[in-house]
Amino acid sequence: MAGDEKGQVKEILESGEYQLSTGPNGDSIILLVRDFLSPTEADDIYKHCLEEMPFELYKNTREDTGETLVEPRKIAWYGDYTYTYDTITHPAKKEWTETLINIRQRLEKKIDYKLNSVLGNLYRDKSDMVPWHSDNEPEFGVNPSIASISLGEERRFGLRKVPPEGPLGDYSNMPLYWVPLPHGSLVVMKGAMQFDWQHCIPKEERECQPRINLTYRWLIPPDERPMQTKEH
Repeated sequence: MAGDEKGQVKEILESGEYQLSTGPNGDSIILLVRDFLSPTEADDIYKHCLEEMPFELYKNTREDTGETLVEPRKIAWYGDYTYTYDTITHPAKKEWTETLINIRQRLEKKIDYKLNSVLGNLYRDKSDMVPWHSDNEPEFGVNPSIASISLGEERRFGLRKVPPEGPLGDYSNMPLYWVPLPHGSLVVMKGAMQFDWQHCIPKEERECQPRINLTYRWLIPPDERPMQTKEH
């Protein structure tokens, strides 16, 4: 399926690889595997994450208003290097659990891409969310692959095309996709997704049980990072 149809709202419901757009930055591609983990595997990993991962609440300061707010979800980080986004800094944490290592190795085989960090998000109820954003920090490099496993409650994953005038432009006529992510599913953002698209997990009106997602990435070692700035 090719996307980039302005003003249209669509759902991605079936496992597969989807090219959402193409442009100067390259192809923007989503891989969805709804049953990446078996139900038993997903249950065991979910239990492990709740018991072993050090989820915490973090405060973040908005660039536009200077207002400091508590992030509307709990976060845990494992990685070989320090990771900073917005005003939150996660120090390097190399003491991975065996479960997280096994998942990383399995993902690397699946997507043929090296991974050295994982950001865990715990969405406690229907009010926990992550706003529209792109993971386009320079330390991820050009056109990174980012793999995310969902555990627990099914939540909607939103994808919207960045307008020609940039991320502060008018999204009303841009393509918008919703992807339900069930327990044990995998979604991979590849190619130009972090430069041409934004993604989110919105609040829900219905009652929701907790959800965990494990978002694996490759973080460029500090001494190898190119001098570049964020585009969007």
